[in-house]
Amino acid sequence: MANSDQEPQDPQRFDPWSGSSYGGFRWFAVSTAVHIGLLVLFATITLTVIQTVEKIRVKLDETVGEEDGLDSLEDLASVLKMERAAPQKAAPSGPTVRNLRAPTMPRIAGVGPKLGRGPTIDASSAPLSFGGGGGAIGALGGSFGDYVGGLRKVGLDIALVIDTSSSMQFVIDEVRTKLSDLVGAIHRMVPTARIGIVVYRDVGDEYVVKWSDLSFHTAKLQSFLKNITADGGGDFEEAVRDAVDAAINELSWRKRSKRAIILVGGSPPHKWEFDEVVSLASDFRGERGQLSAIDVTVELHRQFDLQMWRALQGMKEYKPSPMPEFYKETERDFREIAKAGGGSLVMLGEDKKLIRSIMELAFGSRWKTEMAKFLKDLS
Repeated sequence: MANSDQEPQDPQRFDPWSGSSYGGFRWFAVSTAVHIGLLVLFATITLTVIQTVEKIRVKLDETVGEEDGLDSLEDLASVLKMERAAPQKAAPSGPTVRNLRAPTMPRIAGVGPKLGRGPTIDASSAPLSFGGGGGAIGALGGSFGDYVGGLRKVGLDIALVIDTSSSMQFVIDEVRTKLSDLVGAIHRMVPTARIGIVVYRDVGDEYVVKWSDLSFHTAKLQSFLKNITADGGGDFEEAVRDAVDAAINELSWRKRSKRAIILVGGSPPHKWEFDEVVSLASDFRGERGQLSAIDVTVELHRQFDLQMWRALQGMKEYKPSPMPEFYKETERDFREIAKAGGGSLVMLGEDKKLIRSIMELAFGSRWKTEMAKFLKDLS
């Protein structure tokens, strides 16, 4: 007997899965379409995320280029290939990829691969060797290693400002002869370093100032120095102000590089221009620069005094005479200029080597002790 409390079945009620009147087919089709749409949507989102991640992964740090004063990326590549050394000495030849991490693979209970967790190799700690038959100096550690590593990241631009008046031929010859060793040594420390040269005389001479812009290439600098000779400079003071101004304002310094100007001379600036030279040095210091000086008056005096002694005394034992007062003026002026520029003054004498002094001042005299062990290779 039928239960009297049971509700009678509604003959018009629709059951989408009953299969009657094609209802089941229509709802199956709709459901399939909805699921396919959702799958397409999820796939699109997934592909977009993957593409975005890939774009992030291959984003290059284009921090070196023409806007920073580089000759070209081709120039940079040529520098980085200049030393064919062991793999641990090789410098990277392409753009730097930053902020990348290797994907972390699943690990269960400590079991599984460890990707991207190997030892980190800092370029600043790679063994460095110098030309001229010198051996490897070993790893650069401690504060000096950190300092060199920082220079490798931002770059190093060095301008040599050289007095080429009549008494300075020995300086020109020394720089010309040792230039390849100097540039090679600097590049082994900082592969992207650039060097420029400014030469000066005085008003009324063949030229007051001329220069070769900052470059990676030793050949370019050698070509510039090829026709430079010592001449002119009638009065004692020389055009130091014009030379320093040209070095600061005419050379193509990179925006983020450490900048170093090394003034090499044997005469002070004109008295009426001295304050301006000090001001230029101070301003350059405020732009991440450092101006140092090499005073060659001790060597100039020794050479001249020795010639006079031989002319007058023959081969008798040489007895040097005191330094003239006008030479001491150069020392006083150069010292104050270097102080304003945040740099140091080196007095060049028999016990001092010009190229070694340039190298020392290029990296900063505070690292003199750390660099002494390999500066001996630069005679």
